[in-house]
Amino acid sequence: MSKGKTLIIAQFATLVLWWVLLALIHSRQGYGNSLFGLCMGLYAFVFGLAISISAYRYNNHLPFRGPTAISSAGIAFFGLGTILWYHFEVFNNTGLPFPSASDIFYVLQFPLSSFGLILLSYQLSKKDSKEKNDYKGLTLLTLVYISIISVTSIFLTNYIFDGSLNSKNILEVYFPVESFSLTILSAFILLKFSKVWQKTSFIWFSFVVLGFFSWFIADAFFIYEVQTGTFFTANYADLLYVSGVFFMMLGHLGVLEGSKKEGFLSPVEPVFFAGYQSYTPISLN
Repeated sequence: MSKGKTLIIAQFATLVLWWVLLALIHSRQGYGNSLFGLCMGLYAFVFGLAISISAYRYNNHLPFRGPTAISSAGIAFFGLGTILWYHFEVFNNTGLPFPSASDIFYVLQFPLSSFGLILLSYQLSKKDSKEKNDYKGLTLLTLVYISIISVTSIFLTNYIFDGSLNSKNILEVYFPVESFSLTILSAFILLKFSKVWQKTSFIWFSFVVLGFFSWFIADAFFIYEVQTGTFFTANYADLLYVSGVFFMMLGHLGVLEGSKKEGFLSPVEPVFFAGYQSYTPISLN
């Protein structure tokens, strides 16, 4: 197993163990809970950004280079939103309201993830690997896709809340709708191009689909807890969020590593193991 995967798994196992300990002592507030949320955000931001940079630098990983870089940047944006959310709990002993500035980064995660998946679908469907990407067309398609999801969210909000279209109600509907749409889109890509995928890449990308599904369930838990006033840090929703991050990062990295032609080290390793750069085709200098 590569050092990149080992780091991702080890940090995830640490967070899960932390969550279990908090659950065993029935902790629902305090420094331990808040710090768990902050570390969850750092986990998503640091590793998401590392994989994004490494995928962009590693030119031999077509057709997965661009989609992985963009989708992993989406994970990093999710991490930024989570860091902002829990920074105030840890350092200011003050919880942010919902919605808040952190939701800006959560919302920005969606177009990045969408564009990454749509680009991947385009790359896999290309008959000629040297064919240039139609970025204008792909961007327009992504904007149409985002618009459809946004309009659907507003329509459902209007129906569920009897015409009360404030930002809180819209986001309560928008988050589960967008995570569900990403689950369906990623599953569609996985199955539609099942004959194109290499066996290992198919398995690894299944983890990405599982990650989006985990986020969908997490959004459902989060909205339910907001509605019922039972939300607390390091709850089931947070466990599902960090699980989704783990599955997606592991899947992206597995696809990236599985498509390489030479026996290089993991593309994420130069970010964390600068001393090993002489063994890898990536240079971050």
